Amino acid sequence: MSDTKEELMGSAERLFAERGFAGVGIREIARAAGANTAAVNYHFESKENLWLEIMRRRAGPVNAERFRRLGEAKARAGGDPLSLGVITDALIGPVVDVLIDEKGEPDQLSIRLMTRLMVETPMLFREELLEFFAETRDRFAAALAESLPHCNPPEIQARFFYLVSAMTGLVVQAEMLSGANDCLPAKAFREVLLSCVSRTAAAIESPILANVRGQP
Repeated sequence: MSDTKEELMGSAERLFAERGFAGVGIREIARAAGANTAAVNYHFESKENLWLEIMRRRAGPVNAERFRRLGEAKARAGGDPLSLGVITDALIGPVVDVLIDEKGEPDQLSIRLMTRLMVETPMLFREELLEFFAETRDRFAAALAESLPHCNPPEIQARFFYLVSAMTGLVVQAEMLSGANDCLPAKAFREVLLSCVSRTAAAIESPILANVRGQP
């Protein structure tokens, strides 16, 4: 990646994290990167494509870590179904890692940017979202189906989307939690988030679509 393109993406990440997609213009991104608007158009063609490129850069490593954790868990299980806790950790745990810096404290930029990307991308780019999440959806829904053989497909999908909703809520709440320095030590940030992950795993053990559970 060229230095100019990297500077543009870095500036765009900071500005999008602060004000979101609608609150930032191409000229402002270019100025913050020490470039001109022609450079934005050359490298990305549009602000929409720049946002999606940032989403790719952020989502790629997270999904790779999800698949690594899921694959290793399956190898350890030796063909047995995975526990819901393991599945939940593999899906949401990598997101928690992104929100923590190398000192174990809240990474403010990543928290704000992830909040924007997870909340705004589904509203702005519904079609493109499948590029980032379709494989994750398929793999984790299949893992849930193996672990919950008594559940029919609608119930499996309902539980998966419950996990996604919980993950999104966790990221949004992390932004609020990261500013609570007066009542929560920064070092405890990870423990609080991981506690939320474990509680989410417990929650999906209960039926969600009780009226269709077990029906063909």
